[in-house]
Amino acid sequence: MSYHMRHEPCFEARIYIGSKVGYTGEDYSVDDVRAAIGQYQQTLGPQKATPVRITPTQFVWEDYNELGWEIAAINYRQDRISVVFPDEIVMLEADDPEKK
Repeated sequence: MSYHMRHEPCFEARIYIGSKVGYTGEDYSVDDVRAAIGQYQQTLGPQKATPVRITPTQFVWEDYNELGWEIAAINYRQDRISVVFPDEIVMLEADDPEKK
């Protein structure tokens, strides 16, 4: 498989969300988060939706502790490898993504 390299300006956004409704409400799961993200991506369509990374995290404030997630998005599409630098993303893209 052959690849070519493309340089793009860096775009990265990170969202942090806790796992509780309010501070004392019921917990929701990573499956709930995935479902909400998927529903939103469907409203945007495949040309505008951006894939995201969901990473578990933990929020600590004095004696309060809450699990949650970091939801991160970069300008990434399928069939490419993205190398992220602070000011640019280098993308290694397949010349023919259907060919293995």
